[in-house]
Amino acid sequence: MQLRAAQYAHAWHHLLKDAQAAKRKTISRRMLEHLYHNNRLGMLPAILRIMEDIEYQESGVEPVTVRSAGKLTKADAEQLVQKILKKKGTAITQKIDPNLLGGIQIETKNSRWDVSLSSKLQSAYNRLTI
Repeated sequence: MQLRAAQYAHAWHHLLKDAQAAKRKTISRRMLEHLYHNNRLGMLPAILRIMEDIEYQESGVEPVTVRSAGKLTKADAEQLVQKILKKKGTAITQKIDPNLLGGIQIETKNSRWDVSLSSKLQSAYNRLTI
């Protein structure tokens, strides 16, 4: 029977969670060696994504990506996310997208808010050409 990525992720997370800080490096090394010896390294990206999801669920923090045309201060990004999502407890990752003319895009795992100038112009164009 071959293990699925979710099974590896839950086991790895459980081992790391219960381990002392000094043992975490050894546990991770052994898990990577196990994946390597069983030709399962290709599963590593999926395993890590699932582990990240588990960590976010346990901590009650929601990951949020903020894309903007230029750099935002951390405080500005947090304020915009709170205003649009109306919730606290977010882990914000900022990305600069040169394709945006202005404004921002906010993404969570399941939703996307596009308040960028590019989307407004595209919307206006679509209304005019119909």
